Amino acid sequence: MAYTFEIFKDDHNDYRFRLVSGSGEDVVTSGPYSTKGDAKEGIKAVVRAGLDSGIADQTGED
Repeated sequence: MAYTFEIFKDDHNDYRFRLVSGSGEDVVTSGPYSTKGDAKEGIKAVVRAGLDSGIADQTGED
């Protein structure tokens, strides 16, 4: 399933991004950024963190 990052302006004229699934559902939406460039850097940070992260299972179950 492909995912897409979308950059948009919110009601306060701030830039935000959202990650959208292949079925069109919003997976996550960012906080506000003052510039489009900052929003793009935020996307890059999320991608880098996602590639470097594991799964933290905090349920205590096997």
